[in-house]
Amino acid sequence: MPATRMLDSTAPRTPSPQAMWATLGSIGTVVTVAAALLGWAWVAALLGALTALAWVSMRAARVHRSLRSLTRHLENDAPSASLLRMDVDCPETARVARAIQRIFDREAGDRAQVEAELDDLRRTIEVIGHGLIVVDSQHRLLRANRVAELLFRLQPDSWRGRVVEECVREPAVHDLIRQCLKGGEVAPTELRLGDAARVYLAAAEPLRGSQGPQGALLVFDDITRLKRLEALRTDFAANVSHELRTPITSIRGYAETLLGMDSPDPAHVKRFTEIIARNASRLAMLIEDILTLSFLESPAAHRTLECATVSVPAILSGVVETLRPTADARSIAVRITTDPLLTVRANESLVSQALANLVSNAVKYSPVGAEVSVKAASQGDAVCFEVSDTGPGIAAEHIPRLFERFYRVDDARSRELGGTGLGLAIVKHIAKIHGGDVSVTSQVGRGSTFTIRIPRATPVGW
Repeated sequence: MPATRMLDSTAPRTPSPQAMWATLGSIGTVVTVAAALLGWAWVAALLGALTALAWVSMRAARVHRSLRSLTRHLENDAPSASLLRMDVDCPETARVARAIQRIFDREAGDRAQVEAELDDLRRTIEVIGHGLIVVDSQHRLLRANRVAELLFRLQPDSWRGRVVEECVREPAVHDLIRQCLKGGEVAPTELRLGDAARVYLAAAEPLRGSQGPQGALLVFDDITRLKRLEALRTDFAANVSHELRTPITSIRGYAETLLGMDSPDPAHVKRFTEIIARNASRLAMLIEDILTLSFLESPAAHRTLECATVSVPAILSGVVETLRPTADARSIAVRITTDPLLTVRANESLVSQALANLVSNAVKYSPVGAEVSVKAASQGDAVCFEVSDTGPGIAAEHIPRLFERFYRVDDARSRELGGTGLGLAIVKHIAKIHGGDVSVTSQVGRGSTFTIRIPRATPVGW
């Protein structure tokens, strides 16, 4: 090992081209000065040129070495910050490295901003309540948000790049895409999608490129609830018109008959006057119920509703006493069962109205001499009011629509008994405005039980 080290230390080393040119330059400089002093002008000129060539070669070698180092950094995708830590011995290359560093920094900042904006856009697309899909000019699916995946039953991460006709089994959507790619923007169109029970407002917008549409953006807005509300509003207007027309026509007809009599018979006058009074009373009840329902459905009802802790037995006793003449006229006994200390936090007037509607219906539809049961009890965090009768009962097919406005199981009998068709709808909205609900169980031929559930309050004396 010592011999090897000695051999290595004394072995001649091959100088680099740059060192050789530097040595030659130094010798050339000395010889040039000597030649100039001795008067050898041509030798001095030649050696001066060699000296300049050596200096230029040295400078070029440094620049080449620095550029090669910079190139290796860039080819290896080195982080931009490493450019400032490079061992660069050439000022020109150092300036190039700093310029590239600034370009990288600006690009990194722009890329981070674009990525942040894209993330915001992706989150926005995912959280909007509309279905959204993007297709290219070949009908291939490029993007679909979560709502669209649920709407068209797309398996996540399995639809991307597939032709839309393979993934979406809706011919109406295929036609919409073709129209959009062929003729440009398509006016919003109502489509029944899925099980045809839901209605969507579909709009398509072409994604234009330099050579025409390059794809299409489709948006699907679920307007099922809006369509149902429109249908309810239309039905309500038609029903109100019909319900108002009947008593008004009766009042007008009998009034004109009375006016046309030259010598009216007192018996006829009395009968006609009673009919007019009865229809006027029915008309007043109908208007009152419409106004009540309108208030309960308005947003202002929740803000202006005044609630207090009230005694449940007092509410039940008041309702039963009010309806006692009607019940006595049909020999119907109304039984109250409740805890004497039970309370509920509610609007006393509205709860009394809801219970009065239920008890009145129970009395009207129960056979003569029957019994109506009115119960109230605490169940968990709520108070449940139950009104049971032994009337004809309600068939199962009527129960889902029983609390709709103007819905009647027996239209003729309801009018005969003086109903407006709004009583149960009012009951439902009174329960709802208190944060509760209403339900019914019934058996044809055995009677019905209506239950109102309202959040309870602390009992008196606690």
